[in-house]
Amino acid sequence: MEGEESDLAAGGGTDIDPPEVVEGEPADEAPGSQIIRIRAGFAGPLPPPEMLAEYDAVLPGGADRIVSMAEDQSAHRRRMESRGQMYGFLLALVAILGGIGLILDGKSTAGLVPLVGALGGLAGIFVYGEVRARQAQRLDAGQDASPLTPPDE
Repeated sequence: MEGEESDLAAGGGTDIDPPEVVEGEPADEAPGSQIIRIRAGFAGPLPPPEMLAEYDAVLPGGADRIVSMAEDQSAHRRRMESRGQMYGFLLALVAILGGIGLILDGKSTAGLVPLVGALGGLAGIFVYGEVRARQAQRLDAGQDASPLTPPDE
């Protein structure tokens, strides 16, 4: 078609937006001609299967490379999250042990600060994780995911 334009936007997640077709007669084109713009988008680490097939048609093995890249990125993210959790645990352990050591050394005020701070931080992380898990469950059930909404029991 004359003047056809395709805009594809990629992001994170797996939602696919339906194509939006906008038709109109441009003022600067010849009478009777039209420009049709088709805008389609998807959100996710991988494009939809139809688009993967198109990549494979243009570059043989391209779809496998894209899937492999997404798998590698996912594995890397999990490694980084695991490493972050380990460092967080070690930091909290050092703060707790340091606080206990200061309390045993007779410096109760100085010892309580890192002890209470570390324990409060760990409790906050736990509560945050629970709130996020409940929000995800509510979203999956099609309910309001606001943390202020009381749970349905």
